Amino acid sequence: MSFSAGTFIATPSGPVRVERLRIGDLVETLHGGVQPVKWIGRRQYGTPAPEQLPILIMAGAIDDGVPARNLWLSADHGICIDGALIAAGRLINRSTILRDITVESAAYVHIELDEHEVLIAEDCPAESYRDEGPSREAFENAAEFAALYPEPLPWPPVPCLPALDQGFVLEAIERRLTERAGLEPPEPMEGPLLGFVDEAGPRRASGWAQCEASPEAPVCLDILVDGVRVLRALANRYRADLREAWHGSGNHAFSVELPEPTAGRVEVRRTIDQLPLPMTDSCQWSVANRQSGPANDA
Repeated sequence: MSFSAGTFIATPSGPVRVERLRIGDLVETLHGGVQPVKWIGRRQYGTPAPEQLPILIMAGAIDDGVPARNLWLSADHGICIDGALIAAGRLINRSTILRDITVESAAYVHIELDEHEVLIAEDCPAESYRDEGPSREAFENAAEFAALYPEPLPWPPVPCLPALDQGFVLEAIERRLTERAGLEPPEPMEGPLLGFVDEAGPRRASGWAQCEASPEAPVCLDILVDGVRVLRALANRYRADLREAWHGSGNHAFSVELPEPTAGRVEVRRTIDQLPLPMTDSCQWSVANRQSGPANDA
């Protein structure tokens, strides 16, 4: 949730470079009006690892004039689109939104307000820092915050907007930005299906799926209980282990809550051809153990 140094942030007196802001300065927010800066966190990476490289969102990549200039921020920084926050790293299309591999170092600035809000950075709505506990320890000046605010917060900060990390709404936004960039979005295809079901009830179905013939196209899945479809899901959630295993971008996971806890047989099938997604060994064991439990108790 951090801006690269040099980013202009909207304030009542005009845009100000993020590194020039100070505690107590006033900034504009999308929904909460003018708010004072509570704290400013700083981090630097002399030789950034791939996940520490900034995401470059080129001018006009999201909408006309949004952002107004090229915008660099961290991969986990939430951008406000259609009333939700989407991590910048999820929007990569390798054309107008991409990981900037040209930088030799990275300097990030985090702007924290009293409440989680949406700031205006280069005319692009982007979230302020939200305290998530251990993440603050990564700041070079974390001791400063502890000295200024020694009392712990009485409750965790409330997100100002919902976060989108999977599903059909996210896919529609990604498709729109891809088309805006003049690119053809990947089309779903039949063919060999990769992936597994990691969890099959009673409350949740989760796992990952990837079409071998079109590896970056999100796979549409039907979730069935005792042969009846109860949900439709899209396998487009990011999982670091999938990326590390060379499964493309890693945006191939799904995790959905079932309408109600079920003792029935949960299946996951590819919508386009009803090809079943196999279960992992641990998932099969969990299902078998759950189904045999009542009989054993009897």
